[in-house]
Amino acid sequence: MNKVVYVGNRPSVLKKLIEHNSVNLVKAFIIDQPLINYDNSDDWLERIDAKSDLQKITAYVANQDFDLFVSAGCSYILPVNNFPNNKTYINCHPSVLPWGKGIHPINECFIGEHNLFGATIHYLSAALDGGDIIEQVQYDLTPDIDISLLYTSIFEIEADLLELSINKLIENNFKYIGKKQTGSGSYFSRKNDLVTISSTDSTVENFLNYFRGFSSSQVGIVVASEQGSFRVFSATQINNEFFIDKFKHIMPGNICVKTKDVLVLQFNNGLVYIKKWEKI
Repeated sequence: MNKVVYVGNRPSVLKKLIEHNSVNLVKAFIIDQPLINYDNSDDWLERIDAKSDLQKITAYVANQDFDLFVSAGCSYILPVNNFPNNKTYINCHPSVLPWGKGIHPINECFIGEHNLFGATIHYLSAALDGGDIIEQVQYDLTPDIDISLLYTSIFEIEADLLELSINKLIENNFKYIGKKQTGSGSYFSRKNDLVTISSTDSTVENFLNYFRGFSSSQVGIVVASEQGSFRVFSATQINNEFFIDKFKHIMPGNICVKTKDVLVLQFNNGLVYIKKWEKI
């Protein structure tokens, strides 16, 4: 059996490692994940802090026996160049690398220019999310998909791809070279929990792209108007000729309609109907 160490917060990845018939999960460092509800008294599972416990990981890697190190949802930049070089170190990343490097790759799917979503399993390297690719899958990001729907499946895609990657590594006696990442790619890590878009300066298309990427019930997106800011959870463009003509005199950045159930904002190239919001 191949001994595996896991670091991260992905329940679906952890489940795959536990159930894989060629893997012995000897250690799992779990980072801030209440959905991982295995018994904390088990020797193989240790819950660690998202920011202050890197030394626990590095000490284990330096002193324990294992074959494969798996990272998925790890909040640390791991000093892989200082790890023992007779082991294999891989990372699970929920984007089509080199697109979507960084902390928030799923959001980047919507605001980037590639219109793709998927997952990549790659070797850990000194460059952030820059290692050679072991397995990758990609799908077109169609207009009917938003962040809430994508979150229901993206980590399952990642876990299934990890299983394929482990099988490939074992079949090749952990000597599979991998494929270089190609293209300029992109990077996205938002600095704040909330993203703010100006209705005065933004196009409708730009707002809706950001909205699709940040409109989950846990996040939302802030749109700023001349009459104040609103945290938005449901929005769509108005294409109806009557309403476009009715509000054509309203300057960009201003509210056209505001009732208990209706909020219409004029952007610099069109109208947006906001169906669910809260005033900030």
